[in-house]
Amino acid sequence: MHVTFATAVVLLISGTNLCGLAYALSLNGQEEPNTQLTRMQLTWAAPLSMILAFVSQALYLVFLAAWMFHWLRFNPGNPTIERAYQAGLALSFLGLFTALVGTGTRRWISFIVSIATAFLWILAAVASIAI
Repeated sequence: MHVTFATAVVLLISGTNLCGLAYALSLNGQEEPNTQLTRMQLTWAAPLSMILAFVSQALYLVFLAAWMFHWLRFNPGNPTIERAYQAGLALSFLGLFTALVGTGTRRWISFIVSIATAFLWILAAVASIAI
């Protein structure tokens, strides 16, 4: 198996995302002060956005492994690949929008991870079309 520089960068970004989510999971009870804006936001949204961001990142890593080990053909019209793109982007955007209504530091970490993962999904879609 040959790992190119681009693949190494993608793996580094994915690993950083997973480490960020693990760090956010370890933050227990560190929430923002109770202000009017915080009361309007939902306390359960940050953990939900972390779950959505994690599932999207895990799906991307499975997708990357399938590409690296040639388990699937990455033709532009392959319905399996198109569904993976759609599911990954949907999970990333749901995590992004859920993080916007969350509270605390966890929401910012899952917000950044969701943006990075959405970028990786878009990059994979463009690369698959170009191949």
